[in-house]
Amino acid sequence: MASSHFTVLLNESIDWLSVRSGGLYIDATLGAGGHSEEILKRGGKLLAFELDEGMMRRSYERLEKFCPTLVKSNFTHIKKVSIESGFSQVDGILFDLGISMLHYTDLGRGFSFKKADERLDMRLDDKVGVDAAFVINQFPQEVLKNIFESVLASREAAKAAKKIVSVRVVSQFEKVSDLARLFPENAAEIFLAIRMAVNDELGAIQKGLSGGFELLKVGGRLAVISFHSTEHKLVTKIFEDLEKNGTAVVLTKKPVFPSSEEIETNPASRSAQLRVIEKI
Repeated sequence: MASSHFTVLLNESIDWLSVRSGGLYIDATLGAGGHSEEILKRGGKLLAFELDEGMMRRSYERLEKFCPTLVKSNFTHIKKVSIESGFSQVDGILFDLGISMLHYTDLGRGFSFKKADERLDMRLDDKVGVDAAFVINQFPQEVLKNIFESVLASREAAKAAKKIVSVRVVSQFEKVSDLARLFPENAAEIFLAIRMAVNDELGAIQKGLSGGFELLKVGGRLAVISFHSTEHKLVTKIFEDLEKNGTAVVLTKKPVFPSSEEIETNPASRSAQLRVIEKI
């Protein structure tokens, strides 16, 4: 049976976008479609990006009555694809950087360190690029160390990389359990770092936010929900730079957090933070 998915910071993010009827909006991370559905309910015209074909099919069933424009694409191409789709000079763009809970529970690609028998894939698009098993089994020790430094202190990252290299000489990594058993204390961080590397998530954020900002009309808003410290720091830096160069104003001087009620309903939301800028 499919697992439940909760849309994080739903009302807060759409309220901050200040959605108006007939306005043009982009959901750069469609996922299960919760944010997109709310934009459409409020009368916005929508273009949504989704890299995962399975997720797009699920969301289309949810949203088809609104006739949105859905595209299978990485949001690194947001500027080009949006202009081609008639969405230039838009009123608002939303990036929800967390992957859907359905990726962890239902898709069988090894995103969760708790799914012992799943294959180490971790690709958001399982038809493109190298998977997690390739990264773990083939990347040089120094490259693995650099990957782990995105979530661990340098010494811990070096230890993790050395441990993996010493094990793979004897036996290759294939399943989630092969990797998770090595890191009983920090498996979540190890899996996060590898997932980010497999999908080039930090590079995609930089390209996506830059391209998205260029699509905004004056007064248009860009809202970003991030989920861990590496994302928080990167989004904050990008927004601060845009404000310093005089092209935007940061509307959320402090990030917006989920309510206690939302965290109680969906504990996975507790790390979420919403930041919003407006083009000037």
